[in-house]
Amino acid sequence: VADLIDRDSLTVISAAPACGKTILSFHLAQSLSLGLPALGKKTSVLGRCAFLQFDMSERQQVMYNKLFAPDCPIRYIIGNALDKIRTPINLLDADTTENLVDWCKDECVEVLFVDTLSTAFAGVDENSNQAMTSVMRVLRSIAQSGITVIVLHHVAKGEYGYSTSTRGASAIEGCADNVIKLVECAYGIEVRVTKSRCTSKGVKAIFKIIDNQVVLVDKSEQKYTSDQVRLLSIFETVQEASRKQIQEHSGMSPNKLQELLEQAVKDNILSKTKVGKTDVYTKVVTQEDEEEAV
Repeated sequence: VADLIDRDSLTVISAAPACGKTILSFHLAQSLSLGLPALGKKTSVLGRCAFLQFDMSERQQVMYNKLFAPDCPIRYIIGNALDKIRTPINLLDADTTENLVDWCKDECVEVLFVDTLSTAFAGVDENSNQAMTSVMRVLRSIAQSGITVIVLHHVAKGEYGYSTSTRGASAIEGCADNVIKLVECAYGIEVRVTKSRCTSKGVKAIFKIIDNQVVLVDKSEQKYTSDQVRLLSIFETVQEASRKQIQEHSGMSPNKLQELLEQAVKDNILSKTKVGKTDVYTKVVTQEDEEEAV
């Protein structure tokens, strides 16, 4: 996918629960299978996609396929039912991984989605860099065999809900070629590239889910820059927030956040007051905001 995912790479897509990971993965699979644009971006590989599914049952996988990728049957392996034997697939076993690669090549599968990282490697200490390095090496070996691997994962919990940090050991991001995070914002769901070997970092698209489909948000609909959207997204759930709360929610560096906060106050997007020694920020409600609320 141009400006997002390169061929034969290992990509981690992480997000909070119910933030669109599954729908986006089916959108990508449908686009790559049929040669359609993905998130409005050109796809350069027309190949079959498959799910190595540990999170859903066979019935759920089929239902999601019909809902989110209609008229595009997508191959899948249920993680606890390889060859109809009800034993969990152990990807840390070299023979199992080799059989999986052979299956993909026999079925002409070029892109493999792993749903999800934690359930695919159940029992492995997610917070251990040593353990997760071994896990990511297995997934990288599949990618290096000529099969692009896209892994679905979760973000960590923060003091004020979910943060934007990938859950678990730093080796998860460290061993990946691309890290994509889905973050809710005022316009929908941001697709942020926070690590990449093939493109620049930053917000690549914003989408909404309408009638079970991924629909891009047009730039003309956006009143704020992507950084301002990240800044304001915290005020969707709270009326006021301290600088510490905003920083944890946005994941921005302290210097960048301070610059944005100062500019937002100057632009009358946020108002600032003092509570003791703490700076507290509130979103300025405009007439347009009131009309939208009505």
